[in-house]
Amino acid sequence: QIAAGNFAIRDVTPGTLSKRIAVPGTIVPSGERIAKVSVRLLGTVAEVRKRLGDTVKEGDVLAIIESREVADAKSQYLAARVAFDLQETLFNRSKSLFESKVSSENDFLRAKTAFEDIRIKYDVARQKLFALGLTNDQIVALPQQPVESLRLQELRAPMSGRIADRRVDLGSLVGREGQE
Repeated sequence: QIAAGNFAIRDVTPGTLSKRIAVPGTIVPSGERIAKVSVRLLGTVAEVRKRLGDTVKEGDVLAIIESREVADAKSQYLAARVAFDLQETLFNRSKSLFESKVSSENDFLRAKTAFEDIRIKYDVARQKLFALGLTNDQIVALPQQPVESLRLQELRAPMSGRIADRRVDLGSLVGREGQE
């Protein structure tokens, strides 16, 4: 039987198997390696930077969204930031004058109340930006950005991988009332 089967012993070397078998099956990617990129604001796709099949790294910009909502939130933050800086200066001055017994306690308390009020508005405006997906570094850089860019929001890759599905095109409406 061994001689009839033409069996032989050989060293293992790279090669190609020529026999194929067809079996039913489904290839399913691991759920831990799939990320759905969602938009947290209502807007329009102004630019698409990655295409189907492209390889991306975590944090790469996938698309740019143009949104009135993000422009409003960024503007509110910038206004609150300027008001906060001013009120902080006024509060520190009032505190110094009160401690030097130059101004009344009533003036100091008014300045403290105004400062606390604007601090809360500043924190709320900052939290809105975090909720819209901005990072701390992006928020810190806002005052240096040109006014025209306030309406734009970058949509970034949540993880490294390959683009397997794309549901939007240039000009598509995205967000709560639009597509994903």
